[in-house]
Amino acid sequence: IRSGRPDGAWCHDVIVPGTADSQVARGADLKVALHAHFFYPELAADLLRALSVNRARCDLFITTDDERKASALGEATRGYHRGEVQIRLVPNLGRDIGPLLAALAEDVLLGYDVIGHVHGKRSLDIDNGAMGDRWREFLWQHLIGDLHPMLDIVMDRFAEDRGLGMVFAGEPHLSDWDGNLDIAKVLARRVGLAEALPPYFDFPVGTMFWARTQA
Repeated sequence: IRSGRPDGAWCHDVIVPGTADSQVARGADLKVALHAHFFYPELAADLLRALSVNRARCDLFITTDDERKASALGEATRGYHRGEVQIRLVPNLGRDIGPLLAALAEDVLLGYDVIGHVHGKRSLDIDNGAMGDRWREFLWQHLIGDLHPMLDIVMDRFAEDRGLGMVFAGEPHLSDWDGNLDIAKVLARRVGLAEALPPYFDFPVGTMFWARTQA
């Protein structure tokens, strides 16, 4: 654990592709939305291509930080027909997660059973962006789809397991708190966690995931 890796097999159930017909049928009763934050709107076409292999309905909440980008995102999503599309301007604060927790919180919590969160990640300062492209591809393939209809598959699991709170793409590294430990301790007290925080924890690295809004 101290080296940042779990000991032995995966610590959680692993969701794998199955029969798409049963997955759509079981997940069809869930009201689902996906929040996508785009600092780089040119990546929206890739997300829509990943969504297109699925059959479940999913409303899209798209955020960005200026009018020009919003216009480009409007053009990119014009042909999306599996749900409603809302595009909103938000301040360039809180990275990708801020808009979900602040600007969209009330809409999402009141209106949906399951919410997804992704963003157009591009780490241009690392390996000329190649690493960010690979990591985004890894996360979108597992959470949205392309090779497999992963949105359908994940919604099937949410429909089957009412105790499931969050789904994210598993990978072998465990995060530590770094400079965030003091902040995390305050938050832990506010939500009533009595136990000491562990030195390492399982976390959706890259902040992309699906979650039940009740959770």
